[in-house]
Amino acid sequence: MVNLERLKIMINCLIADDHWIVRKGLVFAIEQGFDNFIFDEASTVDEVLEKLRINKYDIIFLDFFSPDLNVSTQIENIRKLAGDSKIVIFTSDLNYVDFFTVKDFVQGILSKQSSDNRIKGAIKFVLNNYKNFFLGLNQEMFQKINTLSDRELEVAILFSKGMGNKEIVWKLAIKETTVSTIRKRIFDKLDISNNVELANYFWRSVL
Repeated sequence: MVNLERLKIMINCLIADDHWIVRKGLVFAIEQGFDNFIFDEASTVDEVLEKLRINKYDIIFLDFFSPDLNVSTQIENIRKLAGDSKIVIFTSDLNYVDFFTVKDFVQGILSKQSSDNRIKGAIKFVLNNYKNFFLGLNQEMFQKINTLSDRELEVAILFSKGMGNKEIVWKLAIKETTVSTIRKRIFDKLDISNNVELANYFWRSVL
């Protein structure tokens, strides 16, 4: 494992949040554990994208919920522009639908209520190229969701987003009977009985 403090490699860090106080608070927390970070800040998604076009960052902290930082719709663009940068979602809340939207594009997810030590640990984890820092999420819920196949998870999320059978048939190019069969398997695995319970399940917080 690379000892970041010992090597004193300068780490370029972008912090994106629409609240100035949150950005400064995260800078302060990081500075308590490291003295080799160079900080840049952004308050809108357009500003994030523009900075990524001209600058290279080692690690990027993205607020998930803010008026102009819609990470769920922009995460693929952000990931492409970020290149090898490590991306950590830094948020006060995150539901399962959004988690499965962004998880393949980021290296970590942190609550804004995280302690300084947890922030420091996440930074070390992702900068040392470990796969994902998703520790501390609701593991009991994930154990049930992990019993779903990829197709079942895909259908479950579409139902959770309010799509009906026919919309899912059209989107996934499968038969309506197949959708019904998959939905029954989802209900059995998650121990639920209707679409409302399914939606409630996936709109819960992962934090």
